[in-house]
Amino acid sequence: MQSNDIDRNPVAGEPVQGVYVADGFGVRVHVRNKHLVVADGIGSHRREQRFHKATGSLRRLVVLGHTGFVTFEALRWMTDAKVGYLQLDRDGTILATTGTLGVKKAELRRAQALAATNQTGIALTRWILDRKLTGQGDLIERSDSGAAADISDHRDRLDALDALDSLRLAEAHAARTYWRAWADLPVSFVTRHQKRVPDHWKLFGTRGSNFGTGGRLAINPANALLNYLYALLEAETILASQAAGLDPGLGILHLDQRMRASFALDIMETIRPDVDTYLLDLLEGHTFRAGDFNETRSGVTRINPPLTHQLAQTMGAWYDLVAPNIEQAIRILTRGADKDTHLTQNNRRPEPRSPAPPSDVPVRTHCLECGQATTETRKLCDSCRDAKRGVARLSKLSELRNAGVDPAHGGTAASRRGTTNSGHQRAVATWNEENDRPDPKVFTKVILPGLRGVRVADMAEATGLTPGYCSFIRRGIKIPHPRHWPVLADLAVSGLHNQE
Repeated sequence: MQSNDIDRNPVAGEPVQGVYVADGFGVRVHVRNKHLVVADGIGSHRREQRFHKATGSLRRLVVLGHTGFVTFEALRWMTDAKVGYLQLDRDGTILATTGTLGVKKAELRRAQALAATNQTGIALTRWILDRKLTGQGDLIERSDSGAAADISDHRDRLDALDALDSLRLAEAHAARTYWRAWADLPVSFVTRHQKRVPDHWKLFGTRGSNFGTGGRLAINPANALLNYLYALLEAETILASQAAGLDPGLGILHLDQRMRASFALDIMETIRPDVDTYLLDLLEGHTFRAGDFNETRSGVTRINPPLTHQLAQTMGAWYDLVAPNIEQAIRILTRGADKDTHLTQNNRRPEPRSPAPPSDVPVRTHCLECGQATTETRKLCDSCRDAKRGVARLSKLSELRNAGVDPAHGGTAASRRGTTNSGHQRAVATWNEENDRPDPKVFTKVILPGLRGVRVADMAEATGLTPGYCSFIRRGIKIPHPRHWPVLADLAVSGLHNQE
């Protein structure tokens, strides 16, 4: 399935797959008349959306940025409605998360805390890495069968490893092979922006950078996209872990660190190949604009709206994928004693639902040459399309003239052109005798704005003018003879409706 690029000045609307994204300066989240009210935007482009617990489809509220406020009453409203709240900074850093707290299971947290020191933790780590390496091998098979075979070898050795350090080492070796196969993956930008982006932006490159390996320190768009998606997955994993009664900070594969959700990072490893698949499809199927990203003064690459909105709307899919894995991790930690399916509700369904990774990638809705907005089915805007057609026609005409044939002069072409021109001249003379010539500003101010939503082919059919001349009219380069204005005025009315 497909989804459109988010408008740079979006209007309020229903959540996409249960996720509503708020962005801009001065975001306000509060409760009014029993509705959750979210106001966001920039300057004159502000919007406001209201949600009710009984009729709303909201599952996640994602706030991008750090200016504004959320009230205590709003936090309670979201808790009661089982709506997860996530706030991300501009660089993808998780600033805050809230969600439904699960039942307090002392025995589960005790088993989680002890797992790093016993065979249960090794069994869980082996299961996590088996799922991760299997997914990575299947994905990299698309481009490098040799790397896929190497990763498969590392996965096959997991059963023989009986220490956390050796399991971590096997995962590190597989990761080097995996990311090496990504290095030459190209990143496409529209033609006119090619010179505006640095060369290292046009490839995936290495996973690390001169700034370190943190999620906020990517040096090119591809890694910035991946880090941002991983941050969204981490947030969903934290929310799901808390809802299941686990402690997101008590890691097993990842060592405990202050201010880090180490256990969430453990479970994330099982879903990373799904995130990588989404990114690979995005890089292979989408052409970016230079304005989709920016580079800080230190050289770090960041993602700009509206692309951040598109990525944030994948959160619901990541929750659906990570929830069953958390439940499986609980069964391993408790050695099968805890079979709760609080997250997936699979015990209550006749047929357990099998979650699938999001197949959506932002559809190209901009011109591949200049980056201007187009419709979903258009690769080029009108200006670039006309320019390319003109070059193609001139090239063909040049070939014919070099061969001694000029279809533009003499013979049938000259006769046809003469007949057409004489007809136009007679029509112009007749109109001029019967009418006063109006002010050209009337056409420019009244008719021209509506023509921007009219197809050139429709203008040519209605007026009898050539498509090339109609293109000049619609772009404001030419003003047609007044005898064509009434027909064009009728088209302009429908064009204004199309623009709405």
